[in-house]
Amino acid sequence: MRSFLVPEPDLIFKDKTTCTDPRVGLLNYKPNGLELENLKIPIGIIGSKKSINAASDFLSLMQYSIEGVTFPNSNIRSVNFPGLYQDGPLGFYLERDDNYCQEISPHIIDKIVNMTNRKKKIIEFSNQIEQILKDLSGQNPPTPVVIIALPEKILKVCRNPFTKNIKIRLSTRRFSDLKRITSMNEKDRPLFYDFHNYIKVLGYELKIPTQLMLPETLLLKGGNLEDPASIAWNYAVAQYYKFSGIPWKLADLNPETVHVGISFYYDINKRDSVVIKAAIAQVYMRTGDSQIARGLELMVEHEEDIRRTNLTEEQAEDILLQAIGLYKRQHSNNNPNRIVVHKKSKYTEEENEGFSKAAQKIEIQDFIHIKENCHFNAITSTDYPIARGSVFERNSYKKKIFNLYTTGYIPCIDTYPGSMIPKPIEVIIEKADSGSETLARDILNLTKLDWNSTDFCKRLPVTISLSKKVGKIMGELKGRDISPPTAYKNYM
Repeated sequence: MRSFLVPEPDLIFKDKTTCTDPRVGLLNYKPNGLELENLKIPIGIIGSKKSINAASDFLSLMQYSIEGVTFPNSNIRSVNFPGLYQDGPLGFYLERDDNYCQEISPHIIDKIVNMTNRKKKIIEFSNQIEQILKDLSGQNPPTPVVIIALPEKILKVCRNPFTKNIKIRLSTRRFSDLKRITSMNEKDRPLFYDFHNYIKVLGYELKIPTQLMLPETLLLKGGNLEDPASIAWNYAVAQYYKFSGIPWKLADLNPETVHVGISFYYDINKRDSVVIKAAIAQVYMRTGDSQIARGLELMVEHEEDIRRTNLTEEQAEDILLQAIGLYKRQHSNNNPNRIVVHKKSKYTEEENEGFSKAAQKIEIQDFIHIKENCHFNAITSTDYPIARGSVFERNSYKKKIFNLYTTGYIPCIDTYPGSMIPKPIEVIIEKADSGSETLARDILNLTKLDWNSTDFCKRLPVTISLSKKVGKIMGELKGRDISPPTAYKNYM
């Protein structure tokens, strides 16, 4: 077994300044691509009178500094949120735009609450939001980011009472649920599966970026998962990305490399058959741009087929050609000089053949199987767990395998910002023209490119986490006769 340590990647901020920590970099140097100081981001609000007031109070709180959380048994504290205001340290601020604020009347709220069943309540509330978004879409630009401030009364009667997650859903996307839906008459089928994902689709269709917010979030409460400063950081940066551009990007990487992540999700096709579809997320490493494409469908006869998630040779070739084609359209019809495929399931010979055919004009090809869970573990003799970036490589069944700790003790901030023992991911190299050091470094880099979060890093590379996320939203596109958006900001 061979072991080595991948150094923490640098991020690029305004004026090509660099830092390893997203929050520290934003605080000291401002976002990458910020062209105007004091950039004003207009914010619209839809909700009841009470929830609109709560959202307005939330925007007011965002003007002030919020102290970061202190880690137990450590002198390390997370970065304070500095507040968003004119001439503030982040270079942008938020301002309520009354032209894009729309109240749902108390009469309509009460009407929804008093309906006979939860499905009718959800559909009526969704129709109200859709109509308001359509009305707002006729306004003159610039188009703000619109908060959908969920009223407490609506959330109470529309959320699923049998789950801990506070979500409004008409149906899950399990195989058994989709089979049941295919047996229904068209008029009886759910309008959507998940309200959040439905709102994302509406926002893209109407060219209005949206932000769904729960009552607790508007009070800067995130349960045990997020402290108030983190909620403020994440919200602020997400709005910057949706309105203006990429807040940071990676340093010192080949701009002609493209990473492609492939995940799978259940859907119903036009013939009323349950199928598995492939969602593709690709990331251009130097710029950090994330692009989305929808792949082909695989027929499903039994629930266990979801574990199969393998493509035929033709499907594998077609999916990768889609990704390469998207890159070429945005890069003067030039091929990338390196393509990397990340997939959560094992590769078959057919897939290898298909991917190789699609990438035959690309010099460097790396096909990687990433397992989120594995049985590998490593311990240290110190008070801290093993360092993030630690790699343990071995050979198994004629393939190179390495375990990579994407979380763990972080030397540059001298702490481990976690509460549980870090677990590595397992990387199985199916085919690689690049060395293990390069592959591991790329994966570590990709854990820092989710602009829906300002955490120091995430556990999974964005290729995998993104493709999983967008698959759920793509499933809501059925029947709306629109193609999937290619920009990640439409999915967050």
